[in-house]
Amino acid sequence: YPKAAQLEKDRDALGQVRRHATILLRDVVLVRSHLPECSAQLLRSADVNQHILHGDIIEAQPVADGTVDLVVTSPPYPSMTDYATSQRLSYYWLGADPADDLPREIGARRRRFAQNAIEQYRAKMKSVIEVICRKVRVNGYVCLVLPSFKTDQTNNLVRRRVIQECLGYVGESGMMLEHELERILPERRRHHNQGWTSLERERIYVFRRVE
Repeated sequence: YPKAAQLEKDRDALGQVRRHATILLRDVVLVRSHLPECSAQLLRSADVNQHILHGDIIEAQPVADGTVDLVVTSPPYPSMTDYATSQRLSYYWLGADPADDLPREIGARRRRFAQNAIEQYRAKMKSVIEVICRKVRVNGYVCLVLPSFKTDQTNNLVRRRVIQECLGYVGESGMMLEHELERILPERRRHHNQGWTSLERERIYVFRRVE
């Protein structure tokens, strides 16, 4: 629920929508201005029957192995947020129930005190990474956005170690690290998520399939 301080003054919801829509359109125009001329032809020649598949990558795998050019994903972070409940308004808007996805959550914050929480996270992430890498063709790419824990608190050391292990699974799946970038998280994003208050940075890893 909204915090008391967030309810102290009325919010111009429509004004916020207009501002964000303006920013989005501005960014689209900016991206288009940087695209090469051949990109327009590429878009015109693309299959108009593209579609979105909704499912659990471990349970349902309608995409054939070795056929994907690029995977861009920010997989679940260890014990930092409850993904389904934090997006419950989106679920309700789409006519779905977040409770249906609770059993599928990886690294849910509500399980952070469970004795085997990190072990479960590691095992599930290993399964997901293996499937993702198997779908990518040779010379295809996998881009992962993952947390970068800087402090040496005991909890952060454990989470840093499991993230490194997950990156190791990507290498073991025939991928080579090509690029590594760091991004600073906006303070407002951390302020709205209690589990992320100590996370200031994320790292972007770009792997290429070499075998």
